Amino acid sequence: MTLPFLTKDVPGSGGTFKASPEDFQVEEIPAYEPNGLPDGEHAFLWVEKRGRSTVEVARLIARHVGLTERDLSWAGMKDKQAVTFQWLSMPWKAVAKLEGFTVPGVTVHKAVRHRNKLKSGHLRGNRFSLVVRDVRDVGAAKASFEQLIARGVPNAFGAQRFGVRGDNAARGRDILLAGGRHRDRFERKLFLSAYQSSLFNRVLALRMERGLFAKVLSGVAVPFSIAAAATSSL
Repeated sequence: MTLPFLTKDVPGSGGTFKASPEDFQVEEIPAYEPNGLPDGEHAFLWVEKRGRSTVEVARLIARHVGLTERDLSWAGMKDKQAVTFQWLSMPWKAVAKLEGFTVPGVTVHKAVRHRNKLKSGHLRGNRFSLVVRDVRDVGAAKASFEQLIARGVPNAFGAQRFGVRGDNAARGRDILLAGGRHRDRFERKLFLSAYQSSLFNRVLALRMERGLFAKVLSGVAVPFSIAAAATSSL
């Protein structure tokens, strides 16, 4: 679905976004830093990646140190076509085997001990650095940014959330309608999360269309029925 523009009264500025991975940089802001205590059974790895998904990097590290993919965890997945920095965790006992790990597009900058395993959602947010090239109207671009700074940015989920073929949300809806059953644990979580993200985008779009973007609504009512949405087309 296409979200309405919050800056629809400003002329388009033109420009190219994500012409290279370096034009889209993401740095994870952790919920807490690893404590480095000597009794920590887990290792937090500060990883830089370029042109690779978080899952792919975890798989490569696990294979190199002789662990299973499930032994590695992360707080959140980061964009593939970007330069990103984030924490991954794995058992500390395998850290010594990281020596000699050299994979194009992946750098493990440091490993710090911690007592608990990093889990999904253990982050405050992400810090982005974006470059837009070949802008035709710099004035319009500045006006758009000024509006977004003043009003806030609609926190919609982007296309990468819905997979290369764009069908992750539909597959999540199918899993939900089948009672939540799916053969692969990771895919189940991924597809259900994509469907949840799709519903979020739909509610956000309706709020924007009805002038409710920056307004707090009392209660738990939403502009449409979630139950009905589960059986409707995306």
